[in-house]
Amino acid sequence: MISRRALIGTGAGVVVAAGAAATGAHTHRLDDLARTVGVDPRRRPALSDEALIKRVQADQSVLVLWTQAVSSRQPGLSPSLKPLIAITKTQLEDLGGALTTINVEAPPASPKAALDVVIDVYLRAEKNRSRETIEAISGDFAQVLASIAASLAQSIVVLNKARKSLA
Repeated sequence: MISRRALIGTGAGVVVAAGAAATGAHTHRLDDLARTVGVDPRRRPALSDEALIKRVQADQSVLVLWTQAVSSRQPGLSPSLKPLIAITKTQLEDLGGALTTINVEAPPASPKAALDVVIDVYLRAEKNRSRETIEAISGDFAQVLASIAASLAQSIVVLNKARKSLA
């Protein structure tokens, strides 16, 4: 049979551990608390972030495909588009890679019309990344999305300059 002292000691230990865990969760320092105990916490994306990652991958894949299609069909636009393709591909790789089941239609024959399509795709993507920054559960993922949104905003500036040079 367990002694009264052992029972009180065990109960006190459980209360202290539960209090530390509750305090750590409340102050958002649960990972720090786990590290001090010797546990290595591993972050996993929230279920809603996993779905969001897939949606962002699909959208970024469309960006790459449209930009590549216009770049190959309009060689005069290629110098402006190649850096954007490289940046978007890097972002896509950081998100886990391109989705291979996505196809885009052929871009318009006119350079202006083709560039207008790319600008529209980038504008939608920038708007979506800005909105998704707020939707993300993970703070780290929200920062990634904000970074992508800022990059897309800068890409739109480049695309608009290329559009003006066609006039």
